[in-house]
Parts: sequence; C-alpha cells; structure tokens
Amino acid sequence: MLTAFKKAIAVLIYQEAGVGALTRIPEMLIAGILVIANSNTCRSAYNYDGIYCYDDDYELIKLMKSKLDLPKVLPSPIEAERRFIDCLNAIIE
Repeated sequence: MLTAFKKAIAVLIYQEAGVGALTRIPEMLIAGILVIANSNTCRSAYNYDGIYCYDDDYELIKLMKSKLDLPKVLPSPIEAERRFIDCLNAIIE
C-alpha cells in the first residue's frame, strides 16, 4: 500500500458530512500530493496551495483533465513550536 502512495500525485476526497478529511488534507499537502475535493470537504482548507475544490461533476471532470500545480512545500513551523514550548515551560514553572 505504501508503494501506491509514493507514486500518487493527487488524492480525490468526497465527503457528505463528518470528520476526518480536514486532518487528511494538510497531511496530503505536506506529502506533496494534490487534493481534489468537493466543496463540503474543503470548506476550511480551500485557500491552501495544492487543493482544488469542485461543486459538481462538470467541475470535477475539468479538474481531473487539467494539469494542476503541485503544492508548495510548507515551511517548518519552528517559531510556532518555540512559542508553544515557551508557553508550556511558563506553565510548569
């Protein structure tokens, strides 16, 4: 199964309701895999580089036939991690 993901360039996500996709979207983008998702799925991630949203079958077909740009590699959140560690240290002191 891992071999398939090493070669994947895009993932198609369709979600009516529920949870799960919101955490999977950033994971795919970090891995350098494009995300094509229906509007319900990408409701809070539509502005990320590498995610392409569709509302109907025609838009999905158009996206799947297009040459889509790969997502930019996200920078490491070093400053955010440092602030989080400083906050935890302040709590335990």
